[in-house]
Amino acid sequence: MESITDAFFALDNEWRFTYLNSEAERVLSRSRKELLGKNVWDEFPETMGSTFYREYHRAIAQRITVEFEEYYPPLQTWFEVKGYPSEIGLLVYFRDVNERKRAEKEIREYEERLRAVLVQYASDAITILEADGTIRYQSPAAERAMGYRPEERIGTKIFDYVHPDEVEQARSRFGKLTEYPGSYGPVEVRFRHADGSWRYFEGIGNNLLDDPSVRGIVVNSRDVTERKRAEERLRESEERFRALTQRSSDIVTLLAADGTIRYQSPSTERILGYQPEEMVGENVFDYVHPEDLGRVQGKFAEGLAEPDLYLSAQYRLRHKNGSWRYLESVGSNLLGDSKVGGFVVNSRDVTERVWAEEKVEQQAALLEQTHDAVFTWSLGGRIIYWNEAAQRLYGWSKEEAIGQISHDLLKTIHPFSLEELDRRLQAEGHWEGELVHHARDGRRVTVESRHVLAHKGRASVFVLETDQDITERKRADERLRQTESRYRTLIERMPAVTYIQEIGSPDSAMYMSPQIEALTGYSPEECKDPDLRWRMVHPEDRERMQSEDERTGEPGELFATEYRVVHRDGRTVWVRNESVMFGEASGSHYWQGFMVDITERKQAEAALRESEQRLRQLFEQSVDAVFVHDEEGRFVDCNSRACLLLGYSREELLSLSIKDISCNVVLIENEIARKEEGGGMLWQQATAGDPGTSVVSHEEMNRRKDGTTFPVEVRVGTVEYGGRQMMLASARDITERKEAEEALKESEKRYRHLVELSPETIAVHSEGRFVYVNPAGARLFGATGPEELLGKPVMGFIHPDYREMARERIQGVQEEGMFAELAEEKLIGLDGRIIDVEIAGLPVTYSGKPATQVVIRDITEHKRAEEKLEESEARFRSTFEDASTGVALVGLD
Repeated sequence: MESITDAFFALDNEWRFTYLNSEAERVLSRSRKELLGKNVWDEFPETMGSTFYREYHRAIAQRITVEFEEYYPPLQTWFEVKGYPSEIGLLVYFRDVNERKRAEKEIREYEERLRAVLVQYASDAITILEADGTIRYQSPAAERAMGYRPEERIGTKIFDYVHPDEVEQARSRFGKLTEYPGSYGPVEVRFRHADGSWRYFEGIGNNLLDDPSVRGIVVNSRDVTERKRAEERLRESEERFRALTQRSSDIVTLLAADGTIRYQSPSTERILGYQPEEMVGENVFDYVHPEDLGRVQGKFAEGLAEPDLYLSAQYRLRHKNGSWRYLESVGSNLLGDSKVGGFVVNSRDVTERVWAEEKVEQQAALLEQTHDAVFTWSLGGRIIYWNEAAQRLYGWSKEEAIGQISHDLLKTIHPFSLEELDRRLQAEGHWEGELVHHARDGRRVTVESRHVLAHKGRASVFVLETDQDITERKRADERLRQTESRYRTLIERMPAVTYIQEIGSPDSAMYMSPQIEALTGYSPEECKDPDLRWRMVHPEDRERMQSEDERTGEPGELFATEYRVVHRDGRTVWVRNESVMFGEASGSHYWQGFMVDITERKQAEAALRESEQRLRQLFEQSVDAVFVHDEEGRFVDCNSRACLLLGYSREELLSLSIKDISCNVVLIENEIARKEEGGGMLWQQATAGDPGTSVVSHEEMNRRKDGTTFPVEVRVGTVEYGGRQMMLASARDITERKEAEEALKESEKRYRHLVELSPETIAVHSEGRFVYVNPAGARLFGATGPEELLGKPVMGFIHPDYREMARERIQGVQEEGMFAELAEEKLIGLDGRIIDVEIAGLPVTYSGKPATQVVIRDITEHKRAEEKLEESEARFRSTFEDASTGVALVGLD
C-alpha cells in the first residue's frame, strides 16, 4: 500500500484504524502512531453526521462500494473517496482534489459570468432615503433587483435589509453621507432578497437632502452578486489550475483532438516510468492495451461529440518496462476553452486494487460451487457474504441478504440463547449443531450448521457459517418414528398378545405386550422369567410344546401352534401361537409372533410389528469434495475433504484424473448422449455457462484408493484458475441417503407383511371409503379378494342400527385424534349376512390423507353361543316355574 499514489487507510468493524499508508499521514497531517487503534469518529469529530459518516456506514450496512466527493473544513480540502467493505471492516482510498475542484469551479463560474454579462440589460435601481434611512421611493428596477413591491418597502428602514455582518459598516458610511452634501461611493453591500437570499449590490449615494426638489439621499445601485461570485471563482480557479498539474499525485494529461499528448504531469515518471517529455508529441492511444483500445477510443469520441460530458474509464496502459498498469481516468473536453484548449484527463494507478479484486472474485467463485449454504456475518449478526447455495436454499438473493441480521432474516431457532452462542464462539472458536431456519416462503429448514470464528491477529472479525440442509432426512426420521409409534400403539391395542424373543437369550421374551396379563394373569415383566413360561403351559401340552420349541426353520417360515395355558387364577385358557423367525445383519435371530385367546374366539389375531431403524449420527459437518481439473480431466487442485473422502494424499490425487476415481461411464457415454441431444460435450456445456456457476449435475459412483466404491452427487461448472479456464467439480457423498431410502423401504415391507398375515381384519378407510383391506377382511365380508372392497363406502357395510354410533366414533378419531376403544357392532357382508364384531380404530395418514385404521374381530359364533345359552336357561327356568308339583335336583349318591 506504500507504493500506491492514493492515500489509504483501513478500519475494522469497530471503526478503529488498523492501517494507514504514508500518503494518508501526509494528507491528514496525522501520524500512524497517533491514529492506529483509535476510533475515526473520535479522532475526526467534524465528520460526524457528514457525507463521510453517512457513506461509510452505508458501505458497511449494505456491503457495497461507495464513491463520493466531500469537503473537509478542518483541512480546507476537497477529497475524492472510495470505500470498499471487506471481511475485516472498511478499506478507504482517498485523494486531495482541491486543485481539480478549484479548476472546475473556475470554469463553471467563468461560464456563468459570461452568461450573466450577455443577459444583463436592466438599468440601475434607484432608491430615495430619508435622513434616518427610511425608504421613501424605489424605482421599478429596484423591484426587479430585490423582488419587493414598492408598497412592501416604502416606510421601512434600509438597514433592515442589510446583511447582519455589514449593518454597522453600512450605518457608518450612511452617517458620513448625511453629514455633507455630495456623492459617496461606490460601496458594496449585501441585501436580503425577497426570496430570503443575500445579494451583493454596488451603489453610489448622493446627498440631496438640501435639494428642495428631492430632500433625500438618492442611491443608485446595481446587483453585482453574479460578478462577485464569478470573480471569486475565477481567482480560485486560476490559483488551483496553476498548482494542479505540478502538485497532483495523479497523472494530468492534456490531449489534442486527435489524441496527441500536449502536456504530461511529473507524476508520469513515478506511475509509468516515462519522463513527461518522452510522451509529449506521442499519441496516447499507442500506449493503450489492444483489448481496451476500442473502448477507450469510444469514450474519447463521446467526449469530443458532447463537451459537457464528464467521462470516466478504467483501462490498461503500457509501462516503460513493458508491463501493463491499470489506470482509472476521468476526462473533460475543454478544447473550446481558450484558456485550456485541450482534453484534460486525470489518471491514477489502480493496479494493486484490480489485482486484489480479481483474487477475491476467484476465491468467491470457489465458494459458490459448494452444495452447502455458506455465509458470513459480523459478531452483531449482520450478513456480509452470501453464496449461491444459500440463495437457493433460503430464497433471498445476495443483494437482499447482505446487510440483514442473519437470525432475524432467517428467524433462526437456536438450541440456546444468542448470548450463549457468542460465549461459546469466543471461548472455543467454533460451534456445531442443528438449527432451524425459515426460508423466504415460510418453509422450516433444518440444517447441520458449523460456525467458525475467523480472526485477524488478535481481533475477532466475523463468523463463517456453513449449513447443510437435512430437512428431508429429519422428515424421514420423523415419519419412521411416527410409523413405529403408530404400529406399536396398534399392537398394544389389538385383542392379541404379541411378543419378540431372541433365540438363545436367557430372557423368555425381549418384548411382551400388555395383553399377556389379561390372557395369563402375569405381567410382561414376570413373563421374562423362562421358568414361568413352561409353568404356564398346561401339563398335558408341555412335552409337545417343548418339542415344537426345538424345531428350527428358515427365516420367514411361519410356525403356528395351539395349546393351553394355566391362568394365574387357575383357569385354563386356549391360545393360538403363531411366530416367524427372522435374522439381522449382526447374526442375531429372533422369534416374533402373537398369541390369541381362542377360548372365546376361533380366529386368532396376530399383529406384530418389528421396527428397527439404525440411524447413524453425523458427528462432524459434511463438506463436499471439490476438484479443479482441465479439459482432459486431469486434477490440478483439490481440497482436504477430497483427499479424506477418497483416501489419497494430496500429491497422489493431483497425479490422477477423473477417470481414475469414477466408476461410471459418465465421462464417455453420457457425453456422447448429450452431444447427440444437442447439448454438446460436458466441457462444452460447462464452458457455456458463467464462470463460478454450476450448469451440470449428476449422480455417479466413485472409487476410493482401497478399491471400495460409494455414490456421489456431482455438480460441474467452470472457474478461472491460473489464468486458464478450468472445470470445477464438487462431489457429495450420498451413501447415507441411499442406505436410508433402502432401509425405509425394507421397514415398510416388514410392516405390511405382518398386517397381511394377521388372522384379524385390518382395514383403512379415508373420506368414507375403503383404501386398504387385508386378506382376513376380504374373508370376513365374503369378498373374493381385498380388491373387491377397495373404493366401496364404509357405511354400506355397517348395520343401520349402528351407523350413527359409527359416525360419531369415526368423527372422534379424525377430528380429535382419539383412539376408538374396542366396541361391539354389527356389520353386513356382501351376501347380506349379519356379522357380529368387535371394532377398535385409530387415526393414521394414508397416501398423504387423513384416514382411520380399524381392527375387526368376528364374534358371531360367540354371540350365537351366548344366545343359545340364554335360551336354554330361559326354558329351564320356565319348566320350574310352570311345574304343578315340586321339582328337586338330587345327587346320584
